[in-house]
Amino acid sequence: MKTGAVIFAAGHKCAASTFKPLMPIGGTTVIRRIIMTLKRSGVDPVVVITGKDAKELEKHISKLRVICLRNENYENTQMFDSICTGLNYIKHGKRIK
Repeated sequence: MKTGAVIFAAGHKCAASTFKPLMPIGGTTVIRRIIMTLKRSGVDPVVVITGKDAKELEKHISKLRVICLRNENYENTQMFDSICTGLNYIKHGKRIK
């Protein structure tokens, strides 16, 4: 059985609930800590949904062997849509529109 994970890091229109993936934590960043914890637990693939500040975030995690899927329309879509994109990628091995 394959266990994958989707990390929603695209940003959202509700600033109060915004995940801060590049926030420092214990000598690393939140996103790196999450990815490394998942990898150490044998989770593969790890799919990261990016949107806001996508280039910076994707560069920051580029050496961690994760799949980055960019939601260019993150401000106008629901978080659920991005999560479904990641889950479909894990299930089918490709991005489904």
